[in-house]
Amino acid sequence: FGFVRTAVYSPSLSSMGILEGLRKGRAIITNGPFVTITLLEKGGVFNMGDEAPGQQSEVRIEALSTPEFGALTQVTLYHGARGSAEKKIFAVAPEGNPRYQFSALWPFSSDEAGYLRAEVSSKAGGKSYFGMTNPIYLKGTEKK
Repeated sequence: FGFVRTAVYSPSLSSMGILEGLRKGRAIITNGPFVTITLLEKGGVFNMGDEAPGQQSEVRIEALSTPEFGALTQVTLYHGARGSAEKKIFAVAPEGNPRYQFSALWPFSSDEAGYLRAEVSSKAGGKSYFGMTNPIYLKGTEKK
């Protein structure tokens, strides 16, 4: 079988807590490195699966790996909007020797309904590994 895992943010380790985390979309998939995003706005903190205004905010991106899965090679943030192709809005190859942790705050603002999501990659022993988040949904503003 494979090595892909689903990680769920849960209010508790109970089966009900895990199901609640899944229902709310607070999950990532990975076969090695870990990545998460949080949207910080004047009106609050929004996690994966949440719906946020998406205006005048910052995105916190955090990524982790281990020697087993290798140093981080890429951390990428994407923005998708209705009716247009997904855009890469932030991409970095973390520096360091080796680099197993990465954290950044990135300014973000959009009037369009859509989503934000992140991906991470790492490499060890000639193998590549990846992780990706569920999205944070953006409400956007109605145009008159």
